[in-house]
Amino acid sequence: MANRVTFISLGRRKKQPRKSLTFFKYYAVGNPSLSPVFISIHQTYTLMKSSFKLFAAIMLPALLLLTSCSNSNTNYPEDYVGFEKSAFIHYYDVSHQEETIDIKIIAIDKEDTDRVVKLTTNNVSIPGIPEFFELKDKQLTIKAGKKSVSTQVKVYPPKAIKHAYIQITCTPQWKDGETTQLAIRMEQK
Repeated sequence: MANRVTFISLGRRKKQPRKSLTFFKYYAVGNPSLSPVFISIHQTYTLMKSSFKLFAAIMLPALLLLTSCSNSNTNYPEDYVGFEKSAFIHYYDVSHQEETIDIKIIAIDKEDTDRVVKLTTNNVSIPGIPEFFELKDKQLTIKAGKKSVSTQVKVYPPKAIKHAYIQITCTPQWKDGETTQLAIRMEQK
């Protein structure tokens, strides 16, 4: 009977299923030489678990910060200069004589020189159909050290046709500048 070993559990953790002997403290009754092994394994496990929690608590926020503070703006291509949005819907009120729509032209990178862009529209004079919008500026300059410039489109709702589109083209006035387009769909409220 001296070689027989009996294990007595001193308790389980809160509502966790029993996984293996290393997760709980056990004492060996009848053979005291086994007792320190199980206590040592449990202490090592507890220390590793608390170290991992500390490591995770520090590293997870640090990794999230590093990925969110990236300088690369993945929504636009490199060296992009053009409209902030490519399309949107403008809801107009027929009772208003005039409305304005704000348009923003952005650049991904700041430059040391001014950048000029030319704006053109699809506003073609067709006999019998009144022009229902007007572009405030035909040429805009993004100042040196700046990343954006804004302009406005005046819309005349009583002249507007239902479901009409306003198309504006932005053409950079430098070599290798890519043309971008903006489509504004007009919808009555």
